[in-house]
Amino acid sequence: MIWKRRRRERHGAIVCHMGKADTYRLSDEKAVRMMIALREGRTLRTFGVRPARLQTNFTDHPEFAREARPLMEANTKAAHLRKGAYLREKSHCVNGHSLAEFGRVAMHKGWMTRQCRACEVMRYRRGGIMKPAVLEQVRARIAAGSPPNRFTKPGAGYLLRFDTFARYRRENPEFNRLVIEARESRVYRTP
Repeated sequence: MIWKRRRRERHGAIVCHMGKADTYRLSDEKAVRMMIALREGRTLRTFGVRPARLQTNFTDHPEFAREARPLMEANTKAAHLRKGAYLREKSHCVNGHSLAEFGRVAMHKGWMTRQCRACEVMRYRRGGIMKPAVLEQVRARIAAGSPPNRFTKPGAGYLLRFDTFARYRRENPEFNRLVIEARESRVYRTP
């Protein structure tokens, strides 16, 4: 039992036995280090001090509490204002576009985010990747004579976005040839 007490004293806590529950008090050394840190603008979170320990120390040392409480409140407010400063102060997106010119603030999954409209246009023009199951359905519709706007525009027969369809045509010449031949032979029929 003695070795546990010494170990706790080395970590800045002195054990006081009061019935079944143990309350921990801050050592004078740790209280001094905390006060220096509070004056520097740091929060108590970096020390890992629980509120019960701090409250016990405040009741034992009211002069410490008078100086520490206003510093704690001011440091907490300052730390809250520093949150997200990196994102707030960004001037360019990952691809180098100016957020002053192309930036916008939008709600995404419950959070306010800064988005780059130029990057969105680039992603749209690049297109998505067509899944094999969707590709089979697209081939069947083209063979049946359906024009691309019947399955690329939102509605009853929608399968995929037009940019994904255009990307697949760019990357696969045989598929592009199939679409061109279907258009030229005027096989398209409206369903």
